[in-house]
Amino acid sequence: MAISRVKTWIAAETLTASDLNAEFDNVTSGGRATQAEMEAAAATDRFVTAGRQHFHPGHLNAWIEVSAADATPGISDSYNVSSVVADQTGEFTVNWDTNFAGTAYGVVATGAHDTPGNARIAMYDNSAQTAALVTVQFVNASGSLVDPNDFTVMGLRSTA
Repeated sequence: MAISRVKTWIAAETLTASDLNAEFDNVTSGGRATQAEMEAAAATDRFVTAGRQHFHPGHLNAWIEVSAADATPGISDSYNVSSVVADQTGEFTVNWDTNFAGTAYGVVATGAHDTPGNARIAMYDNSAQTAALVTVQFVNASGSLVDPNDFTVMGLRSTA
């Protein structure tokens, strides 16, 4: 396949995203993967841009690291999370920035503690899980709701 340049670039010229996308499409035989191709996870002749990677079903679509040592949880770091709310002792709602494609997505939650033997077991309430949010709970070995010092929550599946 012969490749012809879309444009000849000169020094100090500002490249736009449209310019670069056109050049990438021109250079690769398969082109950029579409959202549908990423969700299908089947194409092997496409390349993925950073703005499309989160549509792949095997990609982590949202995560949050929370410092919950005081009454108000603080977001230490996150991706695709708009907020976290303390609902009650040991229960927090994580609101996604971009909704998931549906309610059937994977959730992983972990809770940290600072006292050996004082475990925090993390669970999520799938009856309260929506495309826009998930509620996580933390219990001790006795099954009582308790606040973790810190926690993380991750969501896996394609976002809308």
